[in-house]
Amino acid sequence: APPPPHPAPPPPHPAPPPPHPAPPPPPPCTLYVAPTGSDSNNGKTDKTALKTLGKAVSLATPHCSVYVAPGTYMQPTTLLLSGANVVGVKFIATQGPEKPTIISGGGELGPFEFSMTQNGNTIVQTSAAQFGASVQDRHLYINGQRAIRSRLDTTILSRMFKGSKITPTGYELEGSAGGIPTGAELVYSQTTSPWTEPRCAVLSVGAKNITMKQPCWNNLREKACGQVVKGPPSYMENMGKNYLFEIGVPGEFAIDLATRQVFYILRPGETAATIKATMPLLEVLMEVQETSGVSFQGFSFQYATWLRPGQNDGYVEQQTGCCAVGTNPENHDCSAKGMAYWSVKSPGNVRVTNSSQVSFKNCEFTRLGGVGLDFTNTNNCAVDSCYFHDISGSGIQIGSFQNPLPRSDINNSVTNTIVNKAGAEFSGAAGINVGYTTGTKLVQNDVSNMTYVPITVGWGWSRFECWNCTNAKNNLIAYNRAHDYKQTLNDGGGIYMLAPQNNSLIHDNWVFNQHTASSGALYPDEGSAYSTWSHNVVTNIGKSEWLHLWTSSIHNVKIEDNFADTKTFLNKGTNCPMINNTIFAPGKPPAAALKIMNASGVQTTNPWYHTVAPALELYLESH
Repeated sequence: APPPPHPAPPPPHPAPPPPHPAPPPPPPCTLYVAPTGSDSNNGKTDKTALKTLGKAVSLATPHCSVYVAPGTYMQPTTLLLSGANVVGVKFIATQGPEKPTIISGGGELGPFEFSMTQNGNTIVQTSAAQFGASVQDRHLYINGQRAIRSRLDTTILSRMFKGSKITPTGYELEGSAGGIPTGAELVYSQTTSPWTEPRCAVLSVGAKNITMKQPCWNNLREKACGQVVKGPPSYMENMGKNYLFEIGVPGEFAIDLATRQVFYILRPGETAATIKATMPLLEVLMEVQETSGVSFQGFSFQYATWLRPGQNDGYVEQQTGCCAVGTNPENHDCSAKGMAYWSVKSPGNVRVTNSSQVSFKNCEFTRLGGVGLDFTNTNNCAVDSCYFHDISGSGIQIGSFQNPLPRSDINNSVTNTIVNKAGAEFSGAAGINVGYTTGTKLVQNDVSNMTYVPITVGWGWSRFECWNCTNAKNNLIAYNRAHDYKQTLNDGGGIYMLAPQNNSLIHDNWVFNQHTASSGALYPDEGSAYSTWSHNVVTNIGKSEWLHLWTSSIHNVKIEDNFADTKTFLNKGTNCPMINNTIFAPGKPPAAALKIMNASGVQTTNPWYHTVAPALELYLESH
C-alpha cells in the first residue's frame, strides 16, 4: 500500500498587527511679540503676545517663527541667541521697514531744562542718573541725529601745544596744561599714517604735563612700521562742560560723569521742549553664537556705543579699525609675527560668531558706535537688501585679521545692500571690511559717503607671499557702486585689496567721485596677487589714478577690459598684464561702459532704494 500522505502543514502564523501609527509631528512653534504684550502670556497668538524679545528667545524651540509687531524694544542687556534651541529660528518683523520694528540699546533722556546762554548759544541740561553706571560720555543722539562731543578750538590747541615735547608718559608743555579734563581724547588724523586716525585719552594733568592712559600711549609712541606719534594731536574732543560753555558750538554736548548731568547746545530751530535725546547704553546690542539657521527680516538695530577708545587700550589703529591693544612687545613689531598683535579688529555692536547660515534681510543698522555688524568664524551667512548708515566704525566686517588660516569665514555674502556714512566717528573705517576669507561675495551693493575706503578685502600685505599661506581665495566683488569716498583720509581706493587672493574676481563695478587725490580707484595694494580685475568703470576721480599698482610685490594680477575717464594709472607690479582697457572722455562713456554703470548698485527690491541718488543720470548731466 502507498505510504500515507505527509500531514498538512500547520497553518501560517497570523500576520502581526499593524504597527501603531507614527505620532504626528509637533505643531510648528510660533510665537508673537508686541509692545503691548506681557511676558506672563504664552506668546502663542497675537492676542497673547509676549512683550520682550528676550522672553521669546527663552521660549523658542528649533525652527520656531517669531513674529514681532512694530515698535521699539529696549534691550536692558545684550540679546543673546546661542546653541541648539535657536537653530533655524526665524525672527520676522510683521510690518517691515514701513513701520519700524526697532531693537534698541539706548535709553531716553529728558525733559531738558534751560541752563544758560553763553556766546549767543543756548545750553540746556538734563539728568542721566536713572542709567546709573551705564552712563557714558561718548555718544548722544538728539532727535535721531548724532550730537558732537565738545571739541577744543584748533587755535587754542595750536597755542597750547606750541613747543611741546613727547615723553614716555604723554606731553610736556611750555605753557599751562590747565583746563584739560581727565578723559579728553587726543586724536591724530593722518599724522601717524595717512590712512589712520588713532586716539588716546588723558589720564591726568599737571601744571605743564599731560599724562596719557596706558598702554594706549606706549603703543602709539612705538606703533609698528614706524607709524609713531610725531607731534601734537590734530584735535581734542570730550573737553567737558567748561569748554562747552566757553567755546562750544550748536550741536555739541558734554556729560559730567560725576554728577551724571548732560549738557547740550541747541541747534537752530531746537528748543528744550522739542528735543528728544537718546543715550546708547549697550556695547553689544545682539550676539548670535554657536548656532545655525537663525534669520532676521525687517528689523532696525539702533543705539549702541563702544567705549574702548576712551579707556586704557584706546584706539591705536594700524588700518581700517584694526588696532594694537595690551602690553605685548610684539605690538611694535612690523613683521608677520607682530602683525597678529596689531591686527585686533574693532568689535561689532551686532555680532555673529562661530555660526552658520545666519541671515539678515531688509534690516536697518544705524546710530551705532562701533562696527555695525561683525561676522567671526562663520560660514554661509548672508546680508541681503539691508541699509547701514550713521555707523561709527565699519558698516559690515567679515572674517579674521589676526589668523591668516582660520577654520571658517567661508561663503558669506553681502548683496543688494546700501552702506552710507560708515566711519562716522573713526575715519579710518571701511564701508565693508573683509579679512582672510574664502568665497566671500560682495555683489550689487552701493557703498558711499566714506571718510576712507568703501570696500576692502584681504590683510597681510606682502608678509604672506605664497598662494596657500592664507585662507584668502575665491572672493567675488561684482556689480557694486563705490563712490564719494576718501573724504578725509588718504592712501586708499574705491575697491582695495591686500595680499594673495587666489582666484578672486573683481568685475562690473562702478567706482566714482574720489575726494583726496592720492593712490587710485582700483587699488590692489602691497602683496596683492592671483586676482583678476575686469569690466570695471572708473569716473570722476580728479588727479588720482584709475589703477594703482605701486610696487613690485604686487604680482600676478590681471587687469582686463576696464574703462576709465582718465588716462592716469600706475603699474609697477610684477607680471600684471593690462589688456584691452579703454580710456574715454569724461561724460562720454562708450556703450559697454554705460551698460556696466547702469547694471551696478542696488536694485529696487531694496526697501531703501529711494535713498540712493540717481548717480548715472547725475554723471551724464554734469558733463
